[in-house]
Amino acid sequence: MASDAFEETLVEALEALENGDRVEEVLGRYPEHAADLRHVLETTALLVQLPPSPSPQAREASRKAFLQHGQELRQQKKQGNARPLRRFFLSFASLALVVILVGLFAAQYAIPGDPLYGFKRSVENVRLSVASPAQQQQLRRASEEERNHEVYRMIARGRDGVAG
Repeated sequence: MASDAFEETLVEALEALENGDRVEEVLGRYPEHAADLRHVLETTALLVQLPPSPSPQAREASRKAFLQHGQELRQQKKQGNARPLRRFFLSFASLALVVILVGLFAAQYAIPGDPLYGFKRSVENVRLSVASPAQQQQLRRASEEERNHEVYRMIARGRDGVAG
């Protein structure tokens, strides 16, 4: 009997959701079943928000477009038109990435007067600009410590910080 009462309550609650009532409003009407209803109603409310599945015609059109694109790619591969150019750009991008990474690594040891010192400071400024306020404070402290270490390295090298 108790399950029949719950089932009736569930049907009423789902109808209320379908009519536009909010989950909390519906739960307020059935406090004795609220704990059992909450998950069902919240899940139902989320499911209603999902977009409808595509129609069979839309699925068929998508399938045809996909297959057509695959056919075009196979034809391009047979002709080989884009391959040399794509290889060139891929090689160039790889080389550029290696140069940037080497530059980043080398720049971290730069001191004032070194050619990469400006790059090092630019990287620090970019990191600072994208950091959260708490991270910015940490980065500023780390930069202060780095400036102190740079002074010691300059003294050790007998440099005054002027390029040349």
